[in-house]
Amino acid sequence: MREVPLALETFAQLPTAYFKFVVTGESDLDEVCALADKYKLPPERVLLMPEGRTRDALEEKSSWLPEACLKHGFRFTTRLHILLWGDERGR
Repeated sequence: MREVPLALETFAQLPTAYFKFVVTGESDLDEVCALADKYKLPPERVLLMPEGRTRDALEEKSSWLPEACLKHGFRFTTRLHILLWGDERGR
């Protein structure tokens, strides 16, 4: 139910649309690659962000993710506010 083909097809055709996926583990990368292939998402417009609410969780999940992004031509992003202030709301 979370995959809406018409929406993904429509956004994939827009040159200003980017696709951010939150990744919890390496198995998520397979799903992202499958979606990118299925909907012909330009790799440079696919962003992968590690899931985490603490610095330690982000660092653990970021240990392999940048290299995977390079391999597939995706972009890497992190949760900078978590690295700076932790999981504090309202900052």
